[in-house]
Formats: sequence, C-alpha cells, structure tokens
Amino acid sequence: MSKTHKVYIGLNSATAIENFNNIFKSVSSLSSISGVIFVIENIIDDPNASVSDLEEVISIDPALTARILRIANSAFYGLSHKISSLTQAITILGFNALRNIIVTSEVFDAFPPEKNIIFDRYLFWKHSIATGCAAKAIGKLLKLENYEEIFIGGLLHDIGKLVLEEFFKNEFRLIVNQVKMQGISLLDAENKILGFNHCDVGKKITSYWNFPQFFVDCSAYHCSGHKSETYSSKVACVKLGNCFAKIFCFGSDGDEQVPVMEPELFDLFDKTGLSQNEFFGLFFYEMSKGNELLESLI
Repeated sequence: MSKTHKVYIGLNSATAIENFNNIFKSVSSLSSISGVIFVIENIIDDPNASVSDLEEVISIDPALTARILRIANSAFYGLSHKISSLTQAITILGFNALRNIIVTSEVFDAFPPEKNIIFDRYLFWKHSIATGCAAKAIGKLLKLENYEEIFIGGLLHDIGKLVLEEFFKNEFRLIVNQVKMQGISLLDAENKILGFNHCDVGKKITSYWNFPQFFVDCSAYHCSGHKSETYSSKVACVKLGNCFAKIFCFGSDGDEQVPVMEPELFDLFDKTGLSQNEFFGLFFYEMSKGNELLESLI
C-alpha cells in the first residue's frame, strides 16, 4: 500500500480531525442535494414507478424542468427532433438518463462555475465533464452493465476539491500555491497542510448525500494507488477517463500532474479493441458533446 493510499490514517492530529469534522458541520447548507436525489433514486428503483411519478416530483421545480429540457435538446444527447415536454424527456431518454441530468444539475448548482486566480471552477467542471464523457464511452465499449452511471462517477470524482475550496478557502489557496511553486501533487499538498485530502472528503460528502456506493467509490478511489474492490472496472474507467482529460488539457482540476497510468488501465484500454487513433477520435467527439452539456448547465 502506497503512502498516499493511507488517506484515512492521515488524520493523525487533533487539529486535522477537528478540521475534517468541521467540514461536515458546514455542508448542512447543501443538504437539499441529498433530499432531491434521494426522492428521485427511490422512484427509479421502484419497479412499479411510472413516468408520471417521476414527472410529478420534477415538475415542482420549474428551474430544474427548464434545465432538463435544455440539456435534453443539446448536442450532448444528439436527438433528431425537439423535446418539448417533461413527459417526452422522461419517455425518450429514460429514467437513468434523467437521473444523470438531475444529479449533474443539483451538484452544479451547489458549486456554480466561478473564475478566479486560485481555482477556476469553470475549468474544473470542464475537466470533470470531460472525465465523465470519456469514462462513459470506455464503459460502453466494454459493455459494462449500466454504463450510463459511469458518466456521473466521472463528473463527481473530484467533488472533494470543491468542498475544500468552498469551506477551507485559505488553506486551499496555500495548497494550490504549493502545487504551483513546489511541483508536488495536489494530494500531497492537501495531506501536508490539512492532514487529509480531497479523496477523504469526496468519500465523506458523497456518503453524507446518500449517493450510490459506486459514486462514493469514484470519489474515494480515483487517485493512483487507490482501488475499489466492489466497482473496480467502472472506477478504472473513471481513472482512465481522468488521465485522458488531463493529457489533452480539457479544463483543469487544479493539479498539473497527470495521474500514473497503472497496469490495469493499460489492460482496460486494450480491452476496448480500438487503436490509439480510433480512441482519440472517439474521445474528442465525446468532448464536443461534453462542452455542449457544460454550456447547457450555465
């Protein structure tokens, strides 16, 4: 086990533990995220649920309804005809796609894109969406079960960084400066200054929001040297998507270092059956759709 893999043992001082716990006293203001998604998850998981059940919950929020229609009609889904109603959106896209849109929308609203010198959230979201698009494409090529949810895993993989940036602004500024000045990884800088890192926070916040375990694992185990035992193939898709998003500089996650391509990621790439050029072509096609999604969210 690598040194950076022992993320929970990093909480080895009273100050670090207190700071870590204080984050989750602060995020009570974000509790509405878990509430909305919890209701949606219950409906989707109910085999007897109907389109009208889902529509009834969503239609309570006009802003969410408008955004769903905007995203459904964007190039991200590439439909041949215009969707003009929530009923159409749910029927044509399906429950899982609607869940993805709602999760994306709710988290995006909680941490809206803001451009600043220290941490550019617009570029962050561009990177996260690029990671999600690439990861989903890989999962589809590998014919993984419910590959649609891999997009959300990619979207949320770095959510811990946003929580740190929101609630530990001064410390996060020091972290980003150390990354730039010393050339160390963001993970190492976080451990050094806080005694914990964004993987710890990502695992905690996605659990706090009652997100599915796969999303929790993506937030906790997406860094090199971390491994999800339950969802290893899907989390590996997110890891590989993250690598490609960073290699081709789609947005920025605040860390200039490209993750190590572990042996399992090379094996995963080989299993897609595509040549490098074919995969890069697919990747850039997915990124163009991802850009459309980002613009639809703003």
